[in-house]
Amino acid sequence: MKGGQKTSRRWTRHDTPPSTRKPCTIAETDPYAAYLVSLHASGLYNRRYGWFGLSPVDWTKIGPHGRALLAGQRQFRAALVKTASPEVMEFEATWRNYMLLETFDYLSLLTCYGFHSTGCGPVPTVEGQWEQLSIRRLGTWAVELCPFPFAADELVVDVKCVDIEQARFDSDEDLREQVVSAHPEIRRTTYRAGVSRGCPAVRRN
Repeated sequence: MKGGQKTSRRWTRHDTPPSTRKPCTIAETDPYAAYLVSLHASGLYNRRYGWFGLSPVDWTKIGPHGRALLAGQRQFRAALVKTASPEVMEFEATWRNYMLLETFDYLSLLTCYGFHSTGCGPVPTVEGQWEQLSIRRLGTWAVELCPFPFAADELVVDVKCVDIEQARFDSDEDLREQVVSAHPEIRRTTYRAGVSRGCPAVRRN
């Protein structure tokens, strides 16, 4: 991927057996973060548990690897719950944090991949309040958000990216080698408040 345009077919989760190594590695230092990452992995195959904004995976096409991933992640989370206090795993807080994870994942993919989307949600704002975030694309690496969830009226992030021409990869290691050997570039990503449409600012605590 380069400049938000597709230069080759992306390596997708359907090309090789899914990996559960990332949540397991995170669990060594932060079990709660690992729990959320595990929910994210499972949510890719389960319509993100009600969060919307990205095209859902067709359940009929996930195959044995996808079903094995879901079963393994359920067992992984069940084991994590046994080691955590009830306060940490409280449902409302966990649900809120999962929705925030999906939203920030969406915002990063929105500019890096340049796909078309008009919004996402539900997005937690202040306590007890959820919003639908509307999107208007201003350019390949710039979008307008309404309501705007960050301080000030603009957030600028420099993103390191690489352009990989190879169409398919044999394994995680093959993909990793291609990324490491590629020449990195810095792309400036801009998120702007939707003031042009009179969008209200998100009330912050």
